Amino acid sequence: MGQSAMLVELDGLDAAMALFAAIEARRTAEIAGPHDGVRYDVFAGVREVVPAARTVLVRFDPLLTDRSALSAAVRGLTDADVSVERTTKDVTVPVMYDGEDLQSVADLLGVSAQEIVARHAGHAWRAAFGGFAPGFTYLTGGDPI
Repeated sequence: MGQSAMLVELDGLDAAMALFAAIEARRTAEIAGPHDGVRYDVFAGVREVVPAARTVLVRFDPLLTDRSALSAAVRGLTDADVSVERTTKDVTVPVMYDGEDLQSVADLLGVSAQEIVARHAGHAWRAAFGGFAPGFTYLTGGDPI
């Protein structure tokens, strides 16, 4: 990525998703906004915003956006800018707990295999974001056994 990207480190997933949404909102507002040559927004040169568990990658066109100005603008986003109202949909995923390593995990944690299954299945999980492997989604939540 070199000089055409910056990685913003945050406290956690909620902060990363909120910052992602705020930058995307500013970026898409600039794209859809007037192009009369008078109005300039530092987010106009942002090409891609990629959230992860604790980071947000911001790729930009260095011919359109100055790195230091963009960095200052990202730091300057207020809590109101990064507040996100989420809409969710519950999805039930059938799971078969018969893996070869189930008993090994139970032994490692000092509980029964049935306890592992009960704790895993007994909590809501949240699909946080898609990973590097196609179809692989990172989940958050669950029992911190």
